[in-house]
Amino acid sequence: GTQEQYGPASRSGYNAFAGYMDFGPGTPAGEARARTEQRQRQRMRMSLCFFLFGFGIITWTARRDNEKRNKGELVDAFYNNATR
Repeated sequence: GTQEQYGPASRSGYNAFAGYMDFGPGTPAGEARARTEQRQRQRMRMSLCFFLFGFGIITWTARRDNEKRNKGELVDAFYNNATR
């Protein structure tokens, strides 16, 4: 190809991964980037909170059941079809 056809990409050493947009603050692209990153951070925090809450509930109920089982207040009952 010629330089007219491909522009700067026709020169050796061209970095195809270099950005051509200005994502700095105050530009429309920069503001969009900031909003997107904020949403991603918020989604990550909410996901982490839901995970930790669920993990805490599971841990708490497991400890509670083990304490009751050790005191004899809780008996594991399994339904066995063979003894029916």
